[in-house]
Amino acid sequence: MGKPSPSTGAPRPKRRLFERSAPEKKSGFLDLRTELFQERDADGKVIAEKALEFVLPKKLSDNTIAVALIRRSGDEYFIGLDDDDLPAAQCFTGNSQILVTPAWRLPRSLRSMTPARRWIRGRLENEYGLTLGQAWELGGYFHPSPGVTPEIVFPLAVEVTDEDDFGRDLVWVEIGDAIKNRAKINDGHLTTVLLRSAHALGLLGKSDD
Repeated sequence: MGKPSPSTGAPRPKRRLFERSAPEKKSGFLDLRTELFQERDADGKVIAEKALEFVLPKKLSDNTIAVALIRRSGDEYFIGLDDDDLPAAQCFTGNSQILVTPAWRLPRSLRSMTPARRWIRGRLENEYGLTLGQAWELGGYFHPSPGVTPEIVFPLAVEVTDEDDFGRDLVWVEIGDAIKNRAKINDGHLTTVLLRSAHALGLLGKSDD
């Protein structure tokens, strides 16, 4: 297997792929809910309560799996990044392009990690044309937007042994370089899986030298 291509550091072309739609044109992905939340003391007595709004996906679960695609070449480790376009990125930065780590909301039918891992492997193989090796959990889950949504993200590292010519292209960046330039990363999932992968591989301290 040939050496993955590291990032060249050249600026990527700016893109604006999304247009503002009319308020009445809704995608129907999110459901806005309001519920009463209570704080209780050790005896179960309600000491405070407040109605709060939050959003949930209408058809998918609250669970997301974010994947660190790890590829080794000699003594170097690379992480695969997807050069994606997202409307939220365009709203915040003026451009739709953003480097992300692959992540998917899980179907509600997947209620444990074993079938969820099989489902994720299928998505990686079919959408990116990857040949995959082992997979490891990257620590515990985290809440990316507490107070806005009850979404839970489960970080996973997956070994990549080969790539086919079909599917979405990936940008392979040496993990040490990615760590040194992490201030430029705008994807929270990517920041989390990158740092946890570097820590698991014993590269975190080396990357900051």
